[in-house]
Amino acid sequence: MGITKNRIKNFINSNSWRKVNIHSALWKKIASGESTVQLSSWSASGMERPSFDYASKQEYTSCSIGKEFGPSWSTHWLKVKVQLPENFEGEEVIFQIDFNCEGMIWTKKGEPVQGLTGGGSSRRIEYLLTKKAGKREKFDFFVEIGCNGLFGNGDGIIEAPVEDRRFRLSLAEVGVKRKQAWDLYYDMMILSSIADELGTETPRGVQAVSVANEVVNKFDADNAETSIEKCLELTKAYFSSKPGEGTHKITAIGNCHIDTAWLWPYDETKRKVARSFSSQLAHMEKFPEFRFAASQAQQFEWLEQNYKGLFDRVIGRVKTGQFIPIGATWVEMDCNVPSGEAMVRQFLLGQRYFAEKMGVVSKVFWLPDTFGYAAQLPQIVKQSRAEYFFTQKLSWNNINKFPHTTFNWVGLDGTSVLTHMAPADTYTGQATVNELVRSVRQHKDLSSHNSNLYLYGDGDGGGGPQTDMIERLRRVANTDGMPITKHGDPTDFYDEVAKTAKSLPNWH
Repeated sequence: MGITKNRIKNFINSNSWRKVNIHSALWKKIASGESTVQLSSWSASGMERPSFDYASKQEYTSCSIGKEFGPSWSTHWLKVKVQLPENFEGEEVIFQIDFNCEGMIWTKKGEPVQGLTGGGSSRRIEYLLTKKAGKREKFDFFVEIGCNGLFGNGDGIIEAPVEDRRFRLSLAEVGVKRKQAWDLYYDMMILSSIADELGTETPRGVQAVSVANEVVNKFDADNAETSIEKCLELTKAYFSSKPGEGTHKITAIGNCHIDTAWLWPYDETKRKVARSFSSQLAHMEKFPEFRFAASQAQQFEWLEQNYKGLFDRVIGRVKTGQFIPIGATWVEMDCNVPSGEAMVRQFLLGQRYFAEKMGVVSKVFWLPDTFGYAAQLPQIVKQSRAEYFFTQKLSWNNINKFPHTTFNWVGLDGTSVLTHMAPADTYTGQATVNELVRSVRQHKDLSSHNSNLYLYGDGDGGGGPQTDMIERLRRVANTDGMPITKHGDPTDFYDEVAKTAKSLPNWH
């Protein structure tokens, strides 16, 4: 069985087998070079972060693949001109660019439309040019480049910044995806993971290995489209088996935890917010079921001040229920050093902003990334019109393991607040089978309620969910052997727990 599992992994991995495995079929067409993509650049002086209006009017000089941008924290702009090849007519076309740091795509009219992150494991380099290309259609737009990664400019995740980091432009091309091949790729990722997590001791684990192996047998790189159709019939049949009534239920919520102050300047936080939120708005266009939550009123205010058009688009999605302001406070604050008065002001200013600007009052105090909890918080939470509490780091203690997943936290004055910590033990989940299975196995209060909250998306430095994460959740949402997983509003999850949970423990 181990040999078969490795064979399946070789089918989906980008390795020495990529010319004959599924990667050989993912793209129908790719075009690059100056006849297709023309680039010119302009560099801001010093550490300035100029506006689009200023940057777009400067003198640009021609550049190409291999150009390096730097030093650390500097800003550069690209002017991009694309002319599609004739055989792209009628196709959905993707523009890909990788300069190995962070950036933003802007339209000619000055609208920020897509955040970018180059290099690394959190790579986000695609931008939808058009859903249906015209004959030799042309596109003009700008790309803002910020010379830092998701985690600043250190050599490691938590390191002092290197002052003179350089970032190389390594990719600029257009392409047409073979959608059925991508569907099969995502299907096979899930089947391989189910085989690993459920194992050969369970029927669904054995079936996953069998189906995935049969897909590898049927796939023909030289006859991709026909063979992929047959392969998809196999995977569709596997995922069509539904779970039973007593199956554990997961409420999934996309998020992109952004530290307001950590490994980068405040001005970079402002750009991280815009990059992250613009990317998630694009997901909402493509995936109607997708839900995304964001906290910290301060970050919304920065968006309103610096990216008014983008802020208005966020408000539009707040009204549809896809973009969920949450948290109740001005920032996700420290709870060890500040006084009770300081924490009261966090809630007062946060709730006021959400109410005035978005027409909502958050019922959930959202604080996944704090290192301590003041005992007067339950009282303050309730008096701020919030009712529930979400946190995570308490579950990471490797000395004193906290005994509960869901419980009533009772404060100094006897006020209690319903509290939940995601049993997947992360607020930056990657939408993997392992994390979803772990959400059930590590749930410490299943006797009280058979559900949990699951947070996923690149975070700390922002970013949020990637396309492949949402695609993976689609496949495991309602299939036998896996928990039932559905995007939802965290408030609805808490409301249901409050209404139906049996004998939740109290923690003083």
